[in-house]
Parts: sequence; C-alpha cells; structure tokens
Amino acid sequence: MALRLIEPARHNLAYLFAGAGVLWLGVVFVTLSPLVLWPAVVCIVSCVLLKLWPEEKFSGAWVTSSALLGFVLSAYQTYQAANHITGAFAFVAPFSLVLFLLFALFHLFLIYAENTGAAEEAEEKK
Repeated sequence: MALRLIEPARHNLAYLFAGAGVLWLGVVFVTLSPLVLWPAVVCIVSCVLLKLWPEEKFSGAWVTSSALLGFVLSAYQTYQAANHITGAFAFVAPFSLVLFLLFALFHLFLIYAENTGAAEEAEEKK
C-alpha cells in the first residue's frame, strides 16, 4: 500500500517540493513574517536541484534537510497554535493547528519519499 503512494511521489518529488514552496510563500504573505520565507526558498531550491542534478549527493542532502526544516517549522507552528486554542486567538488557532499539522505530515512524507528512493537506489547499485 505504501509503495503505491511512494513510487509516484518519488518520480514527482521536484514538483512536490515546488508545491511546498508555493504553500510556504502563501504563509509568508498571510503572516508577513520573514521567518517562514526560509522554508519557501529552500523548498524551491530543492525543486531546482532535483530537476537539474537529481543524482548528485549534494542534491539529496539538500532535499532531505529542506524537508526537515519544513517539518521542524511546521511542528513548531502546530505547537504554538495549540497553545493559543484557549486564549485570545481561539478563533484562528484551530484552523492554524490543523493546517500546520497537515503541513508537518506532508514534510514527513517528503523526507520518507526521498530517503526511500535513496535506499532503493543504493540496493540496485550493489
């Protein structure tokens, strides 16, 4: 079951990173925070690296680290939204919590898809 989902994602990983970058740009425009500009930039650079040099070690390391950055920042935003559910921002916090939780799960999926592909390619070379 998981392989059916991972296999198409591995072939379109660059586009998934481009989509993540565009979503992070949306978050930048909504929050007007330069902090969330970093994952947008690194996701878009990951897309470019995967299209230009998909087999390079640098590309694989960059892609994994950019997905990890997106996960850490999404998890932090989820944590912050959970703290505001009962406060003054109770009308925005549940939406933000669900959005960033899904975004964190998406970045975990990107990490898994990238590293599954790297492990399978290493087995094929043996």
